[in-house]
Amino acid sequence: MLQLTSISNQRIRGTRKVWVERGERDDHCCIFLDAELYIERVHAPEIVREMFGENNEPAATCIYLSFGESIDRHIDFACNEEFASFLAKDLCPWIDSLTERTNDFVLCGLSLSGLAAAFAAHRYPQVFRRTLCQSPSAWWNDEWLTGQIQDPALDRSKCWISVGDRETEENVTHDPTGMVQKTSQISSVRRLALAMGSSGVDVRVNLIAGGHGPTCWAAELPSALRWLLHGG
Repeated sequence: MLQLTSISNQRIRGTRKVWVERGERDDHCCIFLDAELYIERVHAPEIVREMFGENNEPAATCIYLSFGESIDRHIDFACNEEFASFLAKDLCPWIDSLTERTNDFVLCGLSLSGLAAAFAAHRYPQVFRRTLCQSPSAWWNDEWLTGQIQDPALDRSKCWISVGDRETEENVTHDPTGMVQKTSQISSVRRLALAMGSSGVDVRVNLIAGGHGPTCWAAELPSALRWLLHGG
């Protein structure tokens, strides 16, 4: 069952809701950014419960972090150094104290938070060795993140990255801050995945038959988590 709590920190400009579902048999922890989307539209908690229950797999603890207000999504998730630092230096130790163990973290995001997950893993590869990037907004700032990925990745670093085959829109403006997407999601994600792979990350690219939405993200979630957590 999801338990609602909160975390306060100056790096995130106040207090955020956090939903926690404890795993009893494993030291893995999945951190889902964009909690409201993962809980309400992707239905990740139900998917994860069914996945572990049916396959008798060790249950991971799941943390769902609220994105706050709409403006906060665009502030925090756009390759924000402060937010990435909050995840690695504040949220993860908070989770370790909550679970009374040292966790192996899987950082999960979708769309703009998928970009944030990739960026945090790039900045803190010693903390986030496993990432799930579902249709990440790799187009942001003329594909800035792709250009930053040059150094060799740490051993055992893994990333599942996906995009829909209908994510072909270009020259789109995104509210509330007017972010301009010049290139298509599918093209920019492919280039990001190629850069990750060239740096040594074990990348699994999943091309989804569909567009940019929760139905596609929900369908791939069991396979993505199984590969990230257990390698198969």
